[in-house]
Amino acid sequence: MSKLQTAISNDDLAIINHKICGTCLTINRKSKYFADGGLRTEGSFKKSDKQNPLVSIITVCMNSASTIEKCINSVLSQAYNNIEYIVVDGWSKDGTLKIIKKFKKRIDYFVSEPDSGLYCAMNKGLSLANGDYILLLNSDDWYTENCVQTLIDTQKEKQVDIVSALADYVDGNESHQFTTQPIPLDKTTHIRNPLRHETMLVPAWVYNKFGPYDESYRVIADFHFIIKLHEAGIKHYTLDKPLMGFRNTGVSSTDMSALFKERMRILKEQFPYVNDSDIDILCNLAELKQSDVEGILRRNRMYHKFHAALLAFARGRWRFDDGFLDNHNTDSFKKDYLRIETFTTNAGGGAGIGSQRRIEALSTIGIDVGLNALFASNSSVTFNKLTRSRDNGREIQPIELVSNNCFVIRKNTPGFNAEEMFSSHQSVLRMADISLEINRADVLHFHWMSGILDYENFDLIANKPIVWTLADMAAFTGGCHYSEGCEGYKKDCSNCDLVGPNKEIVNKTWETKKRAYEKLNNLTIICPSQWLADRAAESTLLKQFPIKMIPNPVPLSRFFPTNKIVARIKLGLDLNKRYILFGADNLTSKRKGGAQLAEALKILQSKKAKNIEILTFGEDKIDLPFPQVKMGYCSDDDKMRLIYSAADVFAFPSKEDNSPLTVSEAMACGTVVVSFPVGNIPELVQHKNNGYIAKTGDIEDFSTGLEWHLEGSAIEKVKRSLSATSSLRKNNDPLKSAHEHAKLYSEVTRPDHNNLRAPK
Repeated sequence: MSKLQTAISNDDLAIINHKICGTCLTINRKSKYFADGGLRTEGSFKKSDKQNPLVSIITVCMNSASTIEKCINSVLSQAYNNIEYIVVDGWSKDGTLKIIKKFKKRIDYFVSEPDSGLYCAMNKGLSLANGDYILLLNSDDWYTENCVQTLIDTQKEKQVDIVSALADYVDGNESHQFTTQPIPLDKTTHIRNPLRHETMLVPAWVYNKFGPYDESYRVIADFHFIIKLHEAGIKHYTLDKPLMGFRNTGVSSTDMSALFKERMRILKEQFPYVNDSDIDILCNLAELKQSDVEGILRRNRMYHKFHAALLAFARGRWRFDDGFLDNHNTDSFKKDYLRIETFTTNAGGGAGIGSQRRIEALSTIGIDVGLNALFASNSSVTFNKLTRSRDNGREIQPIELVSNNCFVIRKNTPGFNAEEMFSSHQSVLRMADISLEINRADVLHFHWMSGILDYENFDLIANKPIVWTLADMAAFTGGCHYSEGCEGYKKDCSNCDLVGPNKEIVNKTWETKKRAYEKLNNLTIICPSQWLADRAAESTLLKQFPIKMIPNPVPLSRFFPTNKIVARIKLGLDLNKRYILFGADNLTSKRKGGAQLAEALKILQSKKAKNIEILTFGEDKIDLPFPQVKMGYCSDDDKMRLIYSAADVFAFPSKEDNSPLTVSEAMACGTVVVSFPVGNIPELVQHKNNGYIAKTGDIEDFSTGLEWHLEGSAIEKVKRSLSATSSLRKNNDPLKSAHEHAKLYSEVTRPDHNNLRAPK
């Protein structure tokens, strides 16, 4: 039993118990287009034993009268003595069934009825298979006499999940053409099928876990299945010996149009970021030229998974000159591809959702990204849960810990004057305790790191490529997440007025960060807004490092305009009201601007504005002068899309922010935004074109912005809505963001990148 099988038998029993194999012994069908027979219909059933595990051999056929008898005889003459044989016929019209019935005393079960194709028949055969191992033999092929015994012996010797063998290819007259060569189940599997699936001795648990065959494929569902096995880490061994005869006249060998079409589909599913012309070239491996492959490799160097697979395939087929290999001598083929490990305190929340969306975007272009977090309020991406380090057997508890979810000083701390959260340098994680996650990464990608970044031990990651996406200002201050107008971060934060008598914490935090950053040789900062990038570049702590501005990706497949009437009907809203939308997760924060919004709405009310209601989501404990419709907290993207689309205008009164998710989501849904010029608002909103940017802190101007859109004509509103969506899509396109991140990862893993650090 392999390690993988052991792991699956413990953790995935529920999945395995949802069986594909052996779900029925016979098929009971009342139809004039149905026939079955064999030993099972007479009450005889094969069993497995420890010395001789039961092997199920399945043959599927359709109008195979000219070849089926040789196929059947090759199975019945096997030297191995514990085989059950199942034949699935698609209601042949040429005498195939008559031949099968000749062997009804030796075939365990046969069934004949119309089906939808080759892989439908194979899946039916799997449902009838009770063996520990399964082989699939096509009706125009045959096994050598010792095929099964040799495969079983090899499996026992090699202790792998799957074993297979080579095949002798013959033409329609059974004249030998060639013998296949052993090809490993490795990254080249993404480009071409390495195995003759008829020789694959597959344990039933593998089919139960990864099957059945995808019946939407007509020709190469086996290739699709084998790719899944490779990606799951299935261990395989190919015996360097032919154990079957393969007649090169089947559908996968003769219907080349269907074959190329399905190869294109498989390649596009794996590599959706590669352009269609390159995929088209790779569909016909027989006609593939070295010069074509070299061009494809040059055009797709940044896509590590694709580049590594294609280069490995090409190097096994052609010889390349040293110059070409030197140009492609990157990590993308030294190993499978770059591994990015993302770290954030909370896998949910604003920053956590940002990490999730970045990972989703990167995954679509073949970048291998993992997510590590201390906890998650919600997460659509699977993440590795980090565990607090322990001192003297007890979990570390920073003195500033006020809840399980925030490692920060709150405003109720004595003498603390700041309106926003304030994080010290302390960490509940020790760098040494996450060495596994660190060591397996080619690049460490930090995000919102409050309470989990061990500044004291940065020497352990001194030479590691690190990319840090800033969610706020905390990385370059003495602890504040937003400085509330203070510019102390440009010096040393020593005269902080936000913490009252707690200046020692600020000074120690700032000094600790300074010492930590001085140890790093390969840190690159990403800011989702130019506003934050400018402040990071002015800070004493980070100005010596490269700073990039890359907008956060927005999942455009989930946030897009929905017809306003449809959205309101689905949400049960009045079709005739004018809705101002407002959302916040914490209205006690003055930064969120709830008080400013209330004052702006009072001004609007004083102008006798009619038919207005306030649509809210998130925290709703706020007193506003218009009636409210409360949607509460909502983590469902589909519902949020409807909420945004149902609104006439989105009010965003925050005093400070970086790259608020709600603004980008609202604009993606075509909802016009009224805001102060904070964070990335100036990059998204063109004043009085697709939104309104009120003067900083000017509540009356904010109210004017709401009125400007609400009183606009229908055609003006449509134009603004279309422009809002267009602006957002251009700025926050997930594919563009993924490409920019991929390019950066490639740059920071170059051996000379630590020399690119800006001079101090």
